[in-house]
Amino acid sequence: MIPIPEALKDAYNKIIASLIKPIVKWILKLSYVKRLLAVITIMIFVASIYYYKSIYGVVQYSALYYRILTTNGSAIPLSEKNQHLLKGLISNTTNTLLQSEFPKYKMEPGIYNAWTMADIVVSTECQDSTHCVQFQNYVYSSTSFSPRCQCWFQFQNSGFANYVATSWVMIGLDNSKKRVKDSLINYIVKTQNPDGWWSVYPSASLKDASTLSTAIVLLALKKCKSEIKDKNLRISVDESMNRGLKWLEGTFENNKKVIYDFPNAEDKNSSSVAIFGIVLHAIVSLESSANEVDSVKSAWLDNWDKNMKLVSINEGEKFDIKSTYKSGHAVDIGNNNALQDDINNYALPWFIIASIDSYDGASLVRKAKILSLCNKIIDQGDTLLNDAAGQPWLISEFLVGLRRMNRETVF
Repeated sequence: MIPIPEALKDAYNKIIASLIKPIVKWILKLSYVKRLLAVITIMIFVASIYYYKSIYGVVQYSALYYRILTTNGSAIPLSEKNQHLLKGLISNTTNTLLQSEFPKYKMEPGIYNAWTMADIVVSTECQDSTHCVQFQNYVYSSTSFSPRCQCWFQFQNSGFANYVATSWVMIGLDNSKKRVKDSLINYIVKTQNPDGWWSVYPSASLKDASTLSTAIVLLALKKCKSEIKDKNLRISVDESMNRGLKWLEGTFENNKKVIYDFPNAEDKNSSSVAIFGIVLHAIVSLESSANEVDSVKSAWLDNWDKNMKLVSINEGEKFDIKSTYKSGHAVDIGNNNALQDDINNYALPWFIIASIDSYDGASLVRKAKILSLCNKIIDQGDTLLNDAAGQPWLISEFLVGLRRMNRETVF
């Protein structure tokens, strides 16, 4: 550190003294009460200089508390300005997917697979009829489609079914007004483990039982159930969904307040923000028992601050853009191989969804934090969208999160 010359210190002290002395003399001439008020005023002024960020935070949160307390219902009480900005962000994100990302399938069909195309259709709710038809034609002609099981692989020509990818395609087909074939739904039901779970890939091993796969499959069955023509199959689907939901609820370890992707695996380091968010959304959407819903919501809210750090949302003004989307958790997929499965790492979209799902059971302080998060995402939405450019699967999940913030039912 460079030493400060004594002459400079003396000059500084003289300037301060010349400023303070007149103020002190003026205060001493006042009455006792006025003198006390003057001192308090000066202290507040000095504190506001040194602690302006904290004071600004108090004022900001006071405004959020007021908005929450004066708003009826469980909806996020966004200001009219932010409601307008959110709708604009949803529209902009939708157009980005439909105009920039979707057409690439025609030009470069080998790069993307049916799962990614389904992501786009689900998140945009198939708003363009041309895209709906293209999607319907693509998924059944894609090399990631298996005629044997009427299901889909994760990648082109990978050779084995993926229940998560298949579920996304099922939801996409339903969104595009294309009835999902009974043969596929029957395959899904028949390959469910008797205990109620599904694995990511076909497997009878208990260690491969997956909360992610089970949650997504249940959401897909819920979405497609009304279009099933076979009465006996509808009954089978209801029974299958009940078993799946019961198993999903049973995997929630209340003492640890955590949800693992593979709860029966030897290594349980397969928990992530996204996994918790997906499972919570499935339990809420499938109208589970009130006690179970409240229990999972409570666990999510108790871990909210820790999860905020996992999705790298800074306490300051800006997101840490480079790592906002990913929670950085490795996920074990079969044979104890630790693989980086991207869908499990998309922390931000499912953090939004789970927070919105849990909002009605949150404390006033937590509600204010969730509202503050929503305001921040809306404010920086275009930056987040630009950061995800060229990754339609990621943009799609971000859009699903935005739609949930807007209180839309996506699944």
